[in-house]
Amino acid sequence: MMILDKNWKNFLAANEVYKHNQLKFKSRPRLTRYKNKITGINIVVYTTQAISKRQLKKGIINPSKTGIYLKTFEIMTAVRANCR
Repeated sequence: MMILDKNWKNFLAANEVYKHNQLKFKSRPRLTRYKNKITGINIVVYTTQAISKRQLKKGIINPSKTGIYLKTFEIMTAVRANCR
């Protein structure tokens, strides 16, 4: 939900800028297209506090208090220095 909220805020801000100066854009800003709930790939965001450190050292990602175990080669990880 945090990603959805961020996407909407960015879209609305881009629309305001587009209304005042269309030369900054190649085309009109559009909403992000989301994948199908059943057949698409879902984005899941976990902070480093929510992942078991003991399992991560073994090459397994295990979100805390879940029965989910993923080998690290099965996922893509993105690390940001400034998480808000």
